[in-house]
Amino acid sequence: MHSKTRICKMPKCQKQTVNAKAWFCLEHQRAFNAWKEQGAAVATGAVALALAFMAKGKKGK
Repeated sequence: MHSKTRICKMPKCQKQTVNAKAWFCLEHQRAFNAWKEQGAAVATGAVALALAFMAKGKKGK
């Protein structure tokens, strides 16, 4: 049984993935993880602001 070589899913990238379950090569996997972490930080900040405004609205009533 031989495994099929997987290629990175980024356009114009022809590098092999790190393992059989990975979608991206190591370079693009790092970039994707950094992008994902930034998105999580922005979402957390937005939720915190929304909760602060909701709490302020309830306090004023």
